[in-house]
Amino acid sequence: MRKMMLVLLAVVMCAALAGCAKPPSPEEQAAADYGPYPENYEQIIKDAMVSKLFDPYSAQYHFQGSPQQRFLSRPPIRGGGVTYGWGGTVLVNAKNRMGAYVGAQPHYYLIRYGQLVEFEDASMVRTQ
Repeated sequence: MRKMMLVLLAVVMCAALAGCAKPPSPEEQAAADYGPYPENYEQIIKDAMVSKLFDPYSAQYHFQGSPQQRFLSRPPIRGGGVTYGWGGTVLVNAKNRMGAYVGAQPHYYLIRYGQLVEFEDASMVRTQ
């Protein structure tokens, strides 16, 4: 019983600390600086993946449309604030250490002024 109460308390404290990130208003979004459209967005993603994948040259990329103006709101526990840029989703399938493809994994990216500012598992990121 005591152990269950401690687990419940830990869950409640984590939820309270994480909080919810407040999305920007439509006026703030309209006035935001997203930077120029990244014409070379595919190459930016591929270059970033060289250091993240075991066998980056085996990777297969399937971009889900072209980048759109997006923002990423971070909760206070992750530093807070809003980052604007051009973002979208890409499916990445690459080989693991055993030489087998792991299957297409969705990732969210955000590019601002030609720099990749965010690249995460799409299931872990909430965007607008």
